[in-house]
Parts: sequence; structure tokens; C-alpha cells
Amino acid sequence: MALKFLSPFYTQYRTLLARVAAQLVKTFASFPFMVHVSCHGKTANGKSILQVLSLGAQYHDIVTIDYETDDGTQVMDCEQSLSEILEATSKS
Repeated sequence: MALKFLSPFYTQYRTLLARVAAQLVKTFASFPFMVHVSCHGKTANGKSILQVLSLGAQYHDIVTIDYETDDGTQVMDCEQSLSEILEATSKS
């Protein structure tokens, strides 16, 4: 399963917030399946902060998240956690 979104995880300087990336990685790590994050033709292990940061995503780039599972319930749980991070980020 894959999810695509415009990356909102950036400051006014248009650089990735390590704090937010850490929240994403922590969320992905809490699930038993592999998660891959892609941007600019590069793919990273979603459970590795260094790999996620190394993607070099910029403000409003398309970021794709691929889940290596067929369990739709777990994917929905993961996406719910991600939406909570997005919501909290947009308020700060």
C-alpha cells in the first residue's frame, strides 16, 4: 500500500525539522512491517532518521510512503498516527 502527500514538515527556512522527522520515524518503528519513504527518486527506510533526512525533501515536495504489509488495519492505524503528527505540526 502507498500513500502520497505534499511534505508539510518544514520550517520557514524550508528545511526538514529533525524533531518532526524523529516523530515520523518513531511512529513507523512502532509497527511490525517495513515502511519506505521516497522523494526525488530516492527511497529511505522509514525507520531510520538519517535515511529519512538524507532524502533532501523540500517544502511541498511529493513524498511517498510505502507500507510492506497487506494488513489494512495496521496501515490505517499508522496513517492515523501520521495525521496526528501533521495536525500537531500545522498548529506549531
